[in-house]
Amino acid sequence: RHPVRTLLHTENWQDMDGFHPTLYVPIPDEAFYRWISAIRHQPFARGEHGFRHIDYYTALLTTRGCLAGYPRAAAFSSAPTPELTKLPAP
Repeated sequence: RHPVRTLLHTENWQDMDGFHPTLYVPIPDEAFYRWISAIRHQPFARGEHGFRHIDYYTALLTTRGCLAGYPRAAAFSSAPTPELTKLPAP
């Protein structure tokens, strides 16, 4: 068995209140451009439904990169979470 040592929460625009990064992970250019290539065809990502995801996350990755000393970085938080309860089997 391999227990989970740390539960990481990723940063996203829907849950910004109370998010405090505890880990920055550099995002290499190849990964960034692959992400752009994959998501740019989706209407929601281009902002056709009211929120410009690509612009927001590009700016966020750049901002976090500045704070972490990289061109781009993703932020994660290992902040405590409410205790999880195992549901009984049916």
